[in-house]
Amino acid sequence: MRALQSQRTLAQELTQACFRIFIFYRKGCLMGINASTIQKLYIAYFNRPADVAGLTYWEGQLDTNKISLAGLAQSFSEQVEYVATYGGKSTADVVTSLYKNLFGRAPDAAGLTYWATQIDTRAVNLGTAALAILNGATPDSLDGITIQNKLNFSANFTASLNTAEKANLYSSAYTFELMRSILLTVTGTGPLPALKPIAAVKIAAASNGINMLEKAAGMDVLVDLTGMQAATGFQIELMNGDSPFTIPITHVLTMDEVITHKAVIHIPGGANLGPDGLKNIGVRVSDIFGNTGKAGGQLYVLLDTTPPISPANATYETWWVSTGGGYVDFVLGDIRYAILPGQMTGGSATLLDNGTAIGKITSIGSKDTVLDFVIDPKIGKQVYNDHFKDKNLTLVLTDAAGNVTTSKIDYSIPAVYKYKDGTPASNINIYADGNGLTVKASINGMEYLNSKAYLKINGQVVAVDSSVNANDISVDFSLSSLASQQLRNLVNAGGVVSVTMVDMNGKLVDSINSATLGPNQFGSKATLNSILDTPALPTRGKLFTTTDAGYVGMSEIQFSMISGQNTGGSAALMENGTVIAKITNIGANDTMLDFIFDQPLGRRVYDDYFTNRNLSLALTSSSGNTVISKFSDYQIYMDLVSKEGTPATNISLKPVGGNIVANSLNNSNTNLLVSATINGYLYASCRAYLEINGQIVAKDDYILSYDTTVDFDLGTTNNVDLQSIVRNGGSVSVVMIDMNGKVVESSSNPYLVTNFTSAFASHDTKLATLAETPEHISLAIIGQPKQMQHIDMAMN
Repeated sequence: MRALQSQRTLAQELTQACFRIFIFYRKGCLMGINASTIQKLYIAYFNRPADVAGLTYWEGQLDTNKISLAGLAQSFSEQVEYVATYGGKSTADVVTSLYKNLFGRAPDAAGLTYWATQIDTRAVNLGTAALAILNGATPDSLDGITIQNKLNFSANFTASLNTAEKANLYSSAYTFELMRSILLTVTGTGPLPALKPIAAVKIAAASNGINMLEKAAGMDVLVDLTGMQAATGFQIELMNGDSPFTIPITHVLTMDEVITHKAVIHIPGGANLGPDGLKNIGVRVSDIFGNTGKAGGQLYVLLDTTPPISPANATYETWWVSTGGGYVDFVLGDIRYAILPGQMTGGSATLLDNGTAIGKITSIGSKDTVLDFVIDPKIGKQVYNDHFKDKNLTLVLTDAAGNVTTSKIDYSIPAVYKYKDGTPASNINIYADGNGLTVKASINGMEYLNSKAYLKINGQVVAVDSSVNANDISVDFSLSSLASQQLRNLVNAGGVVSVTMVDMNGKLVDSINSATLGPNQFGSKATLNSILDTPALPTRGKLFTTTDAGYVGMSEIQFSMISGQNTGGSAALMENGTVIAKITNIGANDTMLDFIFDQPLGRRVYDDYFTNRNLSLALTSSSGNTVISKFSDYQIYMDLVSKEGTPATNISLKPVGGNIVANSLNNSNTNLLVSATINGYLYASCRAYLEINGQIVAKDDYILSYDTTVDFDLGTTNNVDLQSIVRNGGSVSVVMIDMNGKVVESSSNPYLVTNFTSAFASHDTKLATLAETPEHISLAIIGQPKQMQHIDMAMN
């Protein structure tokens, strides 16, 4: 009776199992019921996916009713592979293996005893027991999910052997054992192992990007094999996005790597990694059967092999300092370099003197436009001599990726030589008595050595101190004898009293905390002399040179002056005593005398200044007094500057490859060419940069004087490299560095539309906002003591 009850229970289980198979089939499984059962039997008995020949044979036997399902299950236990696997093992061992193969676990004690007894007593054969076990798991249970995952994996693998060559490769004991090792990793709790890494690769050498030296040396890429299909002999290949590199970079997995789940693929030195830009480095896997998975394990890495851009210009600031005993001397107090914002973000800068660091900026910000090295006063004199005499200073720029640019500080960087800027006069005090009026203000004479100071009342100059001494701590004005009715009226009207200093750079520095003078200080009988009747010479001048059609000329000469200094007077530029340009009336608020020349006259003026040395400036006061200064007498500090550059215009965008749409990039485009109109004569030997959405993406390091356009080629040959550079659309602009080191940015900029979703879009570096930099280069310090002239003579 018990035997009959057991057989009925078994029959019920088989019926329920067949129903589950039917439901499985109706839910949309790509396999037929027979194929599904065959795969499960391969998993149960041999712990591997079915080979194509075996699956095809047994499916044919079932489909043509040449064998029953139970007969098929029993037949598996009679195969050579079964004997090789289970020969000499007990029934309990076989049942345990079935459970482990199907569910990844050992049977519970009751189940093991039950099935071993059923088989040993011949109540059922092994095939019937195997069917009952593999189909007995509830679908939503952990056992049911595990066998379903193993079935799905096995079915997918067998289906991938879709050519005779692939099918033949999976037919040996070695390949069977290989797939067993992978099927063992399939569980009911994790994803199916695929030919695709899950964890991102790691590149220790590229933590801050891949620089020039790292690319040249090569580097290791660590691949985590956890959770993916991996076996000895499988190949991993380095990918950039979904594309392999131009020269494939591959590696075959070893047994040790499979066991440790860690593999290393080496990028050889000098490998062609494409143009600079973000690289989406990943790995794709190929098994030994000819199947290749999709790229996975991606890591975004910045390829940056371009050395840092040399500064646009430099400013060297010398200071007067006291050496004791009433003596003063020069030191180099401050060195500043102008950089483009965003180009050195995260990098560093070091100033070396004879190879020893004397200043360092450890982290450059994204918006920084100046590298400022303030020199320790203790070594200021040594640095001064090392720069101006021995030329021993060096600037080392290191970008975030580790690329280095070393610039010996000689003539490779356009230079501005200046003195320390003067600080405003302060503490203005007014003293009036029966003898006249005295005004006194505090100053630092070290900042105004041999310079001038002007006393103003309501903005009009009433007194001048023509020479400030280094040791002066104040500037003093005495108005004790007044004879001009105009000046007397000005002083008696009272008002705001201010002091304007002219520092050693020729810069006007107005006082702070100005005082107030009451009216009628002298009464109607005060007497005057002609202290301000002679016009005062300008404090500084600029000579603008230009090149046009191969000819060098002078386009403009400017002189700066104190407002209110020569009100109502006139100015004339003379060649051998003959007026060639004139300003007929100088206004009360004028601070500049500006002479502009056409091309023929400009060429004459250029020769007159540099060769004939016969130019002079004549100033005439409102009362008719005239003072004449020959340029060759060096009475006026003159700067030599080039004509300022004009912005690039007519920017045109030309996509390359695929479907060409104006001012647009799409997934089919492989490169981008950009052209803009420029005047090469304003940018000879200078640089230009292409920006997209504020990000510099290309540059031209050397512009020729006869260039009429500047042309940029991003240099990419496929859409992945192009999109790693142009990550987002936006305004396209051209930034020029003119011959004065000034940044000149285009204004009428086209908009680039990107009709793609770049994998690199969220990995943009910070955008740049350009700022103006100093705009002149000193020719000489004119009209100063010899030691002061030495500063600029040293750079000639």
